[in-house]
Amino acid sequence: MKKLMISLLLVGGTLSPAAAEKYAAILKDAKVYEEADPQGFVAQNMKGKDITVSTGMVFEVVDEKPGWYVVEYSPGIRGFLVQSFTVPSGELQKPEAGDYPLSNNKEVIVNVAFADGAWTLSSNGLNLSGQQKGNVVAFSDKEGNMKYSLVKFGGKNYIFDYSNDITHFF
Repeated sequence: MKKLMISLLLVGGTLSPAAAEKYAAILKDAKVYEEADPQGFVAQNMKGKDITVSTGMVFEVVDEKPGWYVVEYSPGIRGFLVQSFTVPSGELQKPEAGDYPLSNNKEVIVNVAFADGAWTLSSNGLNLSGQQKGNVVAFSDKEGNMKYSLVKFGGKNYIFDYSNDITHFF
């Protein structure tokens, strides 16, 4: 529980309004740290397992430190991620609407639509609207917590479900 309460974002520091509009897309699987130090402690969930983020996941950047992003990887839980493990913003491509298997649960297919300037995600009775920031689309619940993300880089679309039963973040 202690590890969950510790700030676990990619970059450390105080909340910055400018950074709050930025998203970091994960370039390659990486561990989340409790501090901006690769020799430091890796963040762990309540079961004592390391928190790992996967290629294509997206997180809102709430602050930055040299070489690190501070992200909120689960509502209220922050950690540090090495910036070099994220996709440079210039390499992010415009995401595309379509039917996609979830990157972290291939058995589930979601429909992502873009019409009249609005993104929507639907699957099994679930309907969420999305907000595009740059080339990242975040689909959030009524409380503003990101539930799904869509991003494209390297010619591939990545769509993730951030439910804890899949991510095991806490």
